Amino acid sequence: MAYESCLTCSKIYTFGLVLLWVFLMFFIYLQADSISILILPKFVKVMKVFNKTQNLQENKITSNPVEFLTESSGVAKIITEVASSSRLKATTQKPYSATKPKLKIKSTAIPQTKQACVHPELDIKDRGMSKYVRKYDKTLCPGLDWVFVDNGTLRFSPEAIKIHKSISCDYFGLVRESESSNSLGPVVKNIKDSFQIKDDAFKIVCTGADGQIYENFHQGVAYRQEYVDRKQDPLKDGFEGMSIAILGFDSMSRMSWLRRLPITRKYFVEKLGAIELEQHNILGDGTTAVFFPMLTGKFEWELPECRVHFKGAKHMDDFPWIWHDFKKAGYLTSWSNAKPKSAPFNWRMLGFKKPPTDFYSRTFYVNAWPAFKGLCLGAQNRQDIWLNWSRDMFHMYRHQRKFLVNFITDFSHDNNNVLTPDNYIV
Repeated sequence: MAYESCLTCSKIYTFGLVLLWVFLMFFIYLQADSISILILPKFVKVMKVFNKTQNLQENKITSNPVEFLTESSGVAKIITEVASSSRLKATTQKPYSATKPKLKIKSTAIPQTKQACVHPELDIKDRGMSKYVRKYDKTLCPGLDWVFVDNGTLRFSPEAIKIHKSISCDYFGLVRESESSNSLGPVVKNIKDSFQIKDDAFKIVCTGADGQIYENFHQGVAYRQEYVDRKQDPLKDGFEGMSIAILGFDSMSRMSWLRRLPITRKYFVEKLGAIELEQHNILGDGTTAVFFPMLTGKFEWELPECRVHFKGAKHMDDFPWIWHDFKKAGYLTSWSNAKPKSAPFNWRMLGFKKPPTDFYSRTFYVNAWPAFKGLCLGAQNRQDIWLNWSRDMFHMYRHQRKFLVNFITDFSHDNNNVLTPDNYIV
């Protein structure tokens, strides 16, 4: 019986290897029209060495996979050879690009770093991905805004004045009541060109001499004397009190950054001396799971309950946010998410009782969101509004240190190709 059982296992094992071989050949057939026949003996060689590794003790494999892979470096070496020999060869077909796709697998990475997760060196021109990359022009919005904000100053559009002869405008500041509602502040009637805005978010209603009416929500950075007077900690050696601006684009990988924002990246790396975190990893599934460790140093389950409809849930004001530490050091702080409904700390959480930072764009987006038509609010798209607000913080408070974490979703979450800050940032 033992012999028959062993024979049966051997047949099943052999049958499994045959199926694996057939699947591999079918996969190769789908991927390329021609491929070197060298892969066949290489594959047989891999299977021979793999069979030898089966004699290793099972507990050693499960208890220390890194040590197991190190001892089985022969397998890794041959797999590397197979990967090398299985790359697509030049054919008579028209090539997709001048650069041959590459995916380098370094068999020496594990013994050198002792890390279980080895990052592959991906090719920016990989033809399997390149066919999905599109270059779009900047999103243009129709119409004309009668007013605009320039460094805390409300300006009347010369084009609007030319069309409507003269303009009379009333100003309403937005007053935050909660994370989901605001009210209009006292009206300032018949404001003039170069009016100094009092609020970072406001509603404007204008009437032209021809009877036409303009009504819209706007965002800017208002001047506040207390921000200018905020005491800053003395500069420390090696740090120099630099400002920190983190601009986040939702669902963007490093390879997508390289493919879609080459001009922006070149400016950051070559002009500003940027350091790229090539092996930065997410720490959870979704934006919230990434931001909690990044901004508090803790995972969600290590923080007090803050989820909507959960017993004992509280707002997140007292969490150990890093922007609290920056504020104590004299920094002006900002947290901005350009999509109020799915914001990381509001989608399934209670958010904040009070504005968590000095600049908090949620007040603007809660009111303005219903007025957006697609990606446009009047003659501006969301990318313009978001980037301009970040820029204006540096223009208005040039001599104050700043800590910004500003995040945008719409231009990249569902389709990275829509994101076009190469046309904006640089």
